[in-house]
Amino acid sequence: MGERAVTAAVVFVALIAAKAQDFYVDKMSQEPADVQSHHVAHKVDQAIVTVNANNISFSLEIYFLSDYCHRCEYYSIGNITIEHGHTSVSFSVDSRWGSNLMINGSGHSERIKYHFAERANYSLDLYESKEGGFYYVNGFTKDSEPYQTYLPIAVAAAILFGLGIVYVIVDKFLSKKKDERYQTYINTKNEASAAPASSIYDTQGTSFLQNSDLGSVDDIQSEPTSTPPKPVKERMVAVDAFRGMCIVIMIFVNYGGGSYWFFAHVSWDGLTVADLVFPWFMFIMGINIVFSIDSLKRKATPSREIAYKIVRRTLILFFLGLCIINHNTDFVNMRIPGVLQRFAVAYFVVAMLQWAFHKSKPDVTTMVVLASSEEGVSPWWYPVRDIVVYWQQWIVIAVFEVVWHCLTFLLPVDKCPTGYIGPGGLAENGSNFHCIGGAAAFIDKKVFGESHIYGHPTAKVVYYPPSYKDIPVKFDPEGLLGTFHSVLIVFLGLQAGKIFLYYENTRDKIWRFIGWCAMLGIISAILTKCTQFEGWIPVNKNLWSTSFVTTLACFAFAILCIMYVVVDIKKLWSGAPFYFVGMNSIFLYVGHEVFEGYLPFAWGAGDTSTHAELLAMNMLGTAYWVIIAYYCYKIEFFVKI
Repeated sequence: MGERAVTAAVVFVALIAAKAQDFYVDKMSQEPADVQSHHVAHKVDQAIVTVNANNISFSLEIYFLSDYCHRCEYYSIGNITIEHGHTSVSFSVDSRWGSNLMINGSGHSERIKYHFAERANYSLDLYESKEGGFYYVNGFTKDSEPYQTYLPIAVAAAILFGLGIVYVIVDKFLSKKKDERYQTYINTKNEASAAPASSIYDTQGTSFLQNSDLGSVDDIQSEPTSTPPKPVKERMVAVDAFRGMCIVIMIFVNYGGGSYWFFAHVSWDGLTVADLVFPWFMFIMGINIVFSIDSLKRKATPSREIAYKIVRRTLILFFLGLCIINHNTDFVNMRIPGVLQRFAVAYFVVAMLQWAFHKSKPDVTTMVVLASSEEGVSPWWYPVRDIVVYWQQWIVIAVFEVVWHCLTFLLPVDKCPTGYIGPGGLAENGSNFHCIGGAAAFIDKKVFGESHIYGHPTAKVVYYPPSYKDIPVKFDPEGLLGTFHSVLIVFLGLQAGKIFLYYENTRDKIWRFIGWCAMLGIISAILTKCTQFEGWIPVNKNLWSTSFVTTLACFAFAILCIMYVVVDIKKLWSGAPFYFVGMNSIFLYVGHEVFEGYLPFAWGAGDTSTHAELLAMNMLGTAYWVIIAYYCYKIEFFVKI
């Protein structure tokens, strides 16, 4: 009941958000025709700017630079050629960040900084000065009212928050009623057990015993056995809930995230919501590797069979990845790197490391006993036994780290500075225009070939001029060099799994999580200097930089710790609706990729739609997959590889 209420609430919120801007749309439709149209169509996150040359006798060149483009040069965005009879020019600008216009003409230059609002029309009137230059009065004039960009998401967030509170209250109330009924049931059973057998049948009837969870009549009347029942091992709900949360966010951002910039991948350095889920999912995969191999070892599964399972799962993941990302593509231009392909490689490396060096909990206990002193004092490494007993794995990971840093910062790249990790294009004032990604892109081009890697990286949005919109820029965010650090974050997830495996005390587990979180956070702070652009190694999802991995792993340890306490220890939250999504993650990932763009997950909304419509479409598309996951959970349909 609770899960269905949550999914219904998401659908309801999406519909409400879709209506949040209706009065703004109606208002815009009532504007005069000459105000609405400047020969450039409004798109989401854009404004229209018109520059008018009033009685100016010379031509003007207009250049543009986004505030978000770090250390970039201006590029031409339009011109007014008086000799051709042009007296104005209109162009679109990105309303997400501040803009800088530079206007040149007759040896005179003006720079204007302004943050334009979405879907508004602006005009700037220029006049010729007596000295032969030009000037403007009062800056930009707003010719139409902008949309309230963040109103839909604010409404959706407020309603979700309110419904969440209502859900918690109702869930607590229903749980309390359920506990009361259960206690009444137990009391009735105890009273029946204390009475003579004949009275049981007289007052309750045999159907009560046969249909209850207490067993058959024979079970009740038989003598108690001295062998205690085996404890039922509960599934760790926090891990499933964490995985499910990642899948839900992944589907939402892959479907567009309402076209909000913070639900899209960052252009180069920095982090957005969309950049979180991929590494977190890999982190969780590391946790599951520990549980999976330990379970197989306890069942005395032959090592050869375990290795076979690892190789088989790797090949299936890699093949699925190739199929999903290559839509109607010939083999000559087939993209080789991809999300599931990176999952496959990282999984294979870390799983084989655990397969080769895995130690069960009794094995570790034996090592501790043998290393203890005669007085029974545990060895110095006992508090960090999950690390020390796996020193061979750490050597392998250290080699991976050395290789990544050496290739990234020491490998010579044609016509590019050695150690360059920038986006190329307009960055560094255009001095390294074709050097996007440095060694990472260079290696992919040499290994895979330019026709087999991605051609539209997120850096194009900010760091390349509009003329490059349809021109491929060859850089793959799932390339070969970044795979080294994908292995690292899966390995860090492996450490979280070892904490669950080797530490029994809840407090010890929590302190281990906090310790990892603090250590990784400090490393990130040092590498980035607590800045977005100025650190030694900035947080960069495209490159999977060192600071990107340590930062996301820091967040993962923190979230896992909180979920573990709230869901599994305190049981303040059941994990719904995320936990049943997390139990069918591969099915939902492949399904949402295959059916992207199809009804009912999407309809005819495009880049000229409002945030409200796009947000509603993406929330509904995500909600449908949550409903599908819940249905699969109820019928016990789970896809495993």
